[in-house]
Amino acid sequence: MAAELTIPRVIRPAGPPDSRTINVRTIHDGCGFRPLAEARQWQLRAVSLREQVLVAAGLWPLPERCPLKAVVHGRADRGRYILEKVFFQSFPNFYVSGSLYRPAKIEGRVPGVLCPYGHWEADSNPRLFNGRFLRCDDDKVKSDLAGGFEKEASAARFPLQARCANLAMLGGIVFHYDMIGYADAQMPGFDHRGHFRQTRCDLLGLSMLGLQLWNSMRSLDFLLSLPEVDPQRIACTGASGGATQTIMLMAADPRLMVAAPVCMISAGEHQGGCACENAPLLRIATDNVELAASFAPKPLIHPSASRDWTSEFPEKGFPEIQATYALLGAPNAVTSAHFPSPHNYNLNSRQAVYNFFNTHLRLGHPTPVVEEPFQPFEPTELSVFDAAHPRPADSLDAAQMQKFWEISVARQMAALRPIDAASLEKFRAILGIALRHMTATALPSPEQVIAQFAGTTKQGNVSLEKLLIFRKGEGFQVPAVLLRGSRPSPKAAVLVHPGGKAACAGPVLDALLSAGYIVLLPDLFLTGETEQPAPKLTRADPADFISAYNRMILANRVHDLLTVIGFLRRQEGVGRVDLIGLERAGVWCALARSLAGPAIARAAVDADQFEFDQVKSVADAEYLPCALRYGGLGALASVAAPADLLVHNCPPTAAAWLHDAYRAADAEQSLRLLPDAIPAAIVDWIAR
Repeated sequence: MAAELTIPRVIRPAGPPDSRTINVRTIHDGCGFRPLAEARQWQLRAVSLREQVLVAAGLWPLPERCPLKAVVHGRADRGRYILEKVFFQSFPNFYVSGSLYRPAKIEGRVPGVLCPYGHWEADSNPRLFNGRFLRCDDDKVKSDLAGGFEKEASAARFPLQARCANLAMLGGIVFHYDMIGYADAQMPGFDHRGHFRQTRCDLLGLSMLGLQLWNSMRSLDFLLSLPEVDPQRIACTGASGGATQTIMLMAADPRLMVAAPVCMISAGEHQGGCACENAPLLRIATDNVELAASFAPKPLIHPSASRDWTSEFPEKGFPEIQATYALLGAPNAVTSAHFPSPHNYNLNSRQAVYNFFNTHLRLGHPTPVVEEPFQPFEPTELSVFDAAHPRPADSLDAAQMQKFWEISVARQMAALRPIDAASLEKFRAILGIALRHMTATALPSPEQVIAQFAGTTKQGNVSLEKLLIFRKGEGFQVPAVLLRGSRPSPKAAVLVHPGGKAACAGPVLDALLSAGYIVLLPDLFLTGETEQPAPKLTRADPADFISAYNRMILANRVHDLLTVIGFLRRQEGVGRVDLIGLERAGVWCALARSLAGPAIARAAVDADQFEFDQVKSVADAEYLPCALRYGGLGALASVAAPADLLVHNCPPTAAAWLHDAYRAADAEQSLRLLPDAIPAAIVDWIAR
């Protein structure tokens, strides 16, 4: 019987290792985006990209919007425009600060423009003259004037103010808001480059990028709360890290109508080098080119520079974005403006944006629009907080904000806990989408899966077919053995062991074959014959945003599982496919079962007393970003309800989620929890 079978340990001939261990993407790699052939395909892809950004940012579903409690004060009249100081809550007791620029005369409703900024620091005093307070020193001013990058000394000294003042003089209400760690947002404990970088934060979906994106969305709420702002004419523009914030808002918030990210979009070279520009899951199988294309068909301009990573954008990146716009019938709604300059948001870039906004925000000025002189404010004049309006005493520091966010996430999940059929449907929809993006995979269609047969042997009345299974377009294969008894059978099962296919020999396999099953034994990522040292992952590595660009070990194993399930489904005569996960492989199978839907009839998995709070390192094989954000193993496995599911060695927290989900589905008979793994009980459950 199965215990006496010798399972081939090696199927794949000697060759290069799994490409996933050597082709590891970093911040310097694009995804090779190519436009899709059909508009409907792209529309679905754009929806998926929005979901991916929100899941990665820890904003799926969106948090509750607390009252802004906006404070606007310090009106300063500059003739053609007025500046006011603003702060408001994005989360309770967590404040966004910034400068509000208004046209001096407003008739009817006018456009609203968000202006995030990047990592702008003045060399002379980066602590004081940074971000919104940027005041360039004499050497920088002279250099930009001599190089032709600026024409007016005031704009060269205060380039960020130049943009905001001119947009206001053109007729927009402009909110120039602080990036966390800069200007008035220099809060205790916050390091925009390093905060929320702990493994636990990854598991909870807490990141600086997510907090920045939420601040941007709440800044949009603030703009829209102003009665003079036209909700149909909302724009956003920023350069460098501010362009990243613009791109994130383009992908995440459908209220944005016009966009101008500056000097950021690259098909390769650089996708964003800061924690405020990266989060786990964010750019798996995508990049800034595709994320920008997801804005189609809304108007988009991207000024690029000859002396930074956007130097090749007109040839690599823009054609793909423009083709996507053409696919949706709007080829002229996207523009590339390329200038011979270093990384910037200088005069040429600003004027390109002014003219683009003049057209697409319907500002009504004769063209070409040229930048006008303005009277800047010194940094001390821009500070939002003063003696009359001090920083609120209840302001959260970094540790308090993290604690609040964790509690908020827990409350949000508690509110999603299913109690009836309607709440279960909502729960499954939200967690199903989250799990798909957490694992960056889905069940393949039959035509996507290919199998190479590597020979057949016979042991007694069992034939063993050696296979290499893979998806079209992927550079890696899943070695597997397919076992068939002497009689044809409509029943098939995938049996998975953490030691790989050869470790599956034993009583469960024996019982499955005796019950007439066809059984597939795979070597999932880094198991069995594919076992090898995993890529070395350390936080100190300059490419330590690796989980933002790559599936990690657990997600790759789930991907491989769905691949072999897809293969088994298409085998002639197979009427149903079941799934069994032994020992720690049960965790992988539980997630795959939730993603596979009706492709799996019954599943039996060993929870191995595992919960995601046991994961302490990004290098852990069970590291899965956002897993704790969405309730852990039990909640994620509950997406399968009301399908037949047996779980043994289940920790109490996971069992509680499963009980609630199956009770809500009125399908408690479809769930069975056992304290231990009993081979006979497992096969009885599967084959009953």
